Amino acid sequence: MRRFSLLPVVALFALLSGCVAPGMGGLSMNATISGGEQVRIDFDHGQIVHPQNDDLKILTGILEPNLKDKNFTYQFSFELKHDHVHPPQSVKVDDVTDDAPVSLVDDQHPVLINGGVWTKRVGPVDPDKVPWLTEIESTVRIFRFTVVTSDGRTLVLYQGASYPAVIKKVFREGMGIDKKEQH
Repeated sequence: MRRFSLLPVVALFALLSGCVAPGMGGLSMNATISGGEQVRIDFDHGQIVHPQNDDLKILTGILEPNLKDKNFTYQFSFELKHDHVHPPQSVKVDDVTDDAPVSLVDDQHPVLINGGVWTKRVGPVDPDKVPWLTEIESTVRIFRFTVVTSDGRTLVLYQGASYPAVIKKVFREGMGIDKKEQH
């Protein structure tokens, strides 16, 4: 039986999934999301850029593997960019990649830590709830963060998450989804 170490997988995943800030060398892609709306996902040197506006910056929007337990956890986070930003009254995160949005987080009592960071882990998520994982080609998922502030404003940002084919293959093999005959 093949054993997988989680550390190299997570390190490679982080490298390939857009954990960089904006800078030179950027490109963008337009993606059609649930409801037919077009959104722009920015890349910098091949990595997805974390979106931001005047009030918040998305820090994390990914699906992380737990190869030991053979499941996944979604990890989402953002930070307030200034002390004068009104705190969130509610936070929703939806996967809007496909025709119908999928609600992943509906936090009606968000708590900020470390001076203005919101974070939420969702899981465990069974691999059968992640059908795009079995698609052979690379995948970009789009998460919509909807934050309603205490002064009534609604802030919406879209975070892309890239899952290269090679990473998806490692995930499938580590989860036992790719059943291959042993010779």
